[in-house]
Amino acid sequence: MTEEAEAPIVKTLAWAIPLSIIITAAWTAFIGWTPGAFLDMVDFQDVPCLGPYFVIGLIFLLALVIPPIRNAVGPKTLVYMYMVSGVSWAFAGYRYPWADYAGTFIQGRLRSLWADHIPWWWAPPKEVIENTIYYGGRAFIDPVWWPSIFGWALLHLSLFFSFLFGFNIIRRIWIDIERVPFVMIEGLTPIFDSYRELRSGGGLGTKAKILLAGIPVGFLVMLPPYLRMVVPWFPDIYGWSVTPHFWGGGWYDLGSAAPALSSIIAGPFGVCDNPAMFAIAMLTPWNIQFSIWMWNLILYYILPTIAAYMGYYPGMLENTSYRVCSRRAWQIANLPPFFLEAFGNVGV
Repeated sequence: MTEEAEAPIVKTLAWAIPLSIIITAAWTAFIGWTPGAFLDMVDFQDVPCLGPYFVIGLIFLLALVIPPIRNAVGPKTLVYMYMVSGVSWAFAGYRYPWADYAGTFIQGRLRSLWADHIPWWWAPPKEVIENTIYYGGRAFIDPVWWPSIFGWALLHLSLFFSFLFGFNIIRRIWIDIERVPFVMIEGLTPIFDSYRELRSGGGLGTKAKILLAGIPVGFLVMLPPYLRMVVPWFPDIYGWSVTPHFWGGGWYDLGSAAPALSSIIAGPFGVCDNPAMFAIAMLTPWNIQFSIWMWNLILYYILPTIAAYMGYYPGMLENTSYRVCSRRAWQIANLPPFFLEAFGNVGV
């Protein structure tokens, strides 16, 4: 590889690695101190991954008022920032490492049902965990933690290279030859176009002005649910804190609200009424939205309904009480005959 070809990669990594470290460390620490009611509202790793929108929006605002930033950060760099921040937030959300991995340390050894069956490197002995988690202690300075730290780190690296190699195999066909659009970044196209127009000296176009006007509007829209959690006497304007809403951030359990419907159709029936999600969807082209709706209908409603009437998912149609959405979504994703979770995770 020539020096000219290597230079852009080195230049990109010079800021990509620090940005990734800052996002991962800061957000992991922040999530650890966040009350449970806030988790689904500050979970920037959740689909459609709000974290990159925050980074891109912040850079856009800074470039608007600070010309040196506008000159230093080009459109291509902005796309790289989206990619780096997206991957970083995907890991630093509330499930990783707080719930799934740190939780595994606690549950793996403290639950007698399977404590004697997990491998030695999975988690330290029970007394070490109790002393560290519940009473404080030397934590990771103690060498007894090292096998678990290196074991879980190796798992992360193995999954990373597995996905990296797998996607690189199909990258050339999908991107270079077929030119398949990348759905997650389609919604950001108007922002990138507005930023390119700003850098070229054309000022703010209509789209950019609408996007900037949406910042205070979005703040005011999302302020009431936060105040409701912080100040108990504040009215629940959106009704998010009562059934059939769940997960805190505007998810409506239609299956519990309409049991007659969920008793004949085996679907999750989770409806999002969070305005932020609708705002992001409005940035996405109609053909992509149609594909999302169509395949969601086929994979999560039509096929599971057929499977349920064939004898799969026992009890699904009869159970139409609390949290129909979360239970059914897990069953459809993880149980036969479709195993959608394995399909979505490329078999991992």
